This record gives sequence, structure tokens and C-alpha cells, in this order.
Amino acid sequence: MIRRELAAVCRDYLPLVLLSAAAIGLELGRRHFDRAPVYSFLVFNLQLAWIPAVLSVAARLLSARWPRAPWIVLGLLALPWLAFFPNAPYLVTDLVNLKWDNGAPRWYEVALLSSFGWAGLFVGFASLRDMHDLVGRRAGPARSRIVGWSFAIAVLLLSAFGIYLGRELRWNSWDILADPAALLADLLEHVRRPHAHPRAWAMTVVFGTLLVAAYLAYRRPGTRDQAGSPDSPPAVDPTAPAVDRASMVSPADGRTTPRSVTMAATHLAGVTSKAG
Repeated sequence: MIRRELAAVCRDYLPLVLLSAAAIGLELGRRHFDRAPVYSFLVFNLQLAWIPAVLSVAARLLSARWPRAPWIVLGLLALPWLAFFPNAPYLVTDLVNLKWDNGAPRWYEVALLSSFGWAGLFVGFASLRDMHDLVGRRAGPARSRIVGWSFAIAVLLLSAFGIYLGRELRWNSWDILADPAALLADLLEHVRRPHAHPRAWAMTVVFGTLLVAAYLAYRRPGTRDQAGSPDSPPAVDPTAPAVDRASMVSPADGRTTPRSVTMAATHLAGVTSKAG
């Protein structure tokens, strides 16, 4: 089971590793134009975007190895995952750092910043998909879809607010530990006086809507995109014996009788009745 899950993780994340490597390659190539690491901060931001992916993969493998792991155990991974998750979509907003007069062609600058934005967004969505599926499975078959999607949408809306905190107020994920009192004071200020912070809610609504719409397009709810996910049909056991579609169940004793035997018995009963 764990080997199969590891293989699935490799299939899911290898393209994202290649995309991230391409983005870093563009950043290194950018230094050819003016010999200065103008966008080196993007590499650091991309590293932060991969932290929730590492945590979600750890939760995914733990769930595969220990399907009935207590919620508190998964919570030890889920809480830091949630704290670092906004770093992934945050990379999209780094387009504000686009520079036109640093020696590089405009098309190269756009390609460079866009590549980091794409990498961050897709890494984030892959990580959210892992947690989405995990939460949905733990909720049970009857509630998996509603619970899984409610969780995913809530995370994306919180991430939109996190983008505001990072872009406008310059808070970072590690400030939860480095300066929790000041961060909490800022959060309470926005909750107590929402009318005094219209930009916060405008950014949250705009980015939240875009992230939810993009994730819906990414996951396409209702499609059979991943076995075991809230949007997939129940998995079929490949070791289960095949069912003979040409068989019938006798109502008398519940035993299975081949259709040919049943038809022969019916024919014989008809002949006997005519003879009588």
C-alpha cells in the first residue's frame, strides 16, 4: 500500500518539480543581463510554497500507512500546513515586482515572474488536493464530498486573507511563532473594526473568488479524477472474483443458478403441463 502511494506521489509531483526547476532556471538566466540577482527573492518564496506540499505528502503517506490514525496526529501536520499554505498562491502576486528597466527584455521578465506564479499556484493546488482527499475520506462516504469541498473552499478563502496579510501588512508564516502577540493584535483589529479595513476584505473577496474558481477548474468536481477522492466512485477490489452476469439467484434458497439451467427447467415445466 505504501509503495503504491509513493508511486502516486511521484506521478503527482514530478511535473511540479520540473516546473519549479524551470522557473529557477529562468531566474538564474536573468542574471546574465545585468549580473545582479534582481529576483532572487522568488526562489526563497518558491521554497516556502513547497513546505505545505511536503507536509501534505507526509500526511498522505501517514494516512496510507495508518488509515485509522487519530485526528490529533494528522492535526500536527495540518496546522503548520495551513500556516504555510498561503505562501503558494502568494507567488502569483509577485507580479507587482515586475521591472522594465533592468536590462532584460520585457518578454523575459514576464516569463520569469509568470513561471514562479504558475509553480506556486500548481504546487499549492496539488497540496490542497492531498488534504482535501484526506479530510473527505476521514469524514466517511456519506459526507465525504460536502466535508471535503467545504474544507478546501475555507482554506482558499483563508489563504486569500493571508495574501493580504503578507502583501499589505508584510506578515510572514513564521511570525506565528516569532511575534504571535503582534500578529494576533492585527487580526483582532480587522475583526473588531472591519469597516476600517476595506482593502483587506476587498483583496480577500477578489483573490478568494479567483482561487476558488481556479481550484474548481483544477479539480472539476464530479469527475473521476482520482481513486479514493471525494469525487471518485468507490474503488473496485481487483482481487475480487468476477461476477457471472449470466447467472440468476434462486429466490428459494439464495443460491446462484446459471441462466441456461433456469431456462431448461422452465421449458421442461411447460412441456409437463401440456402433457398433463
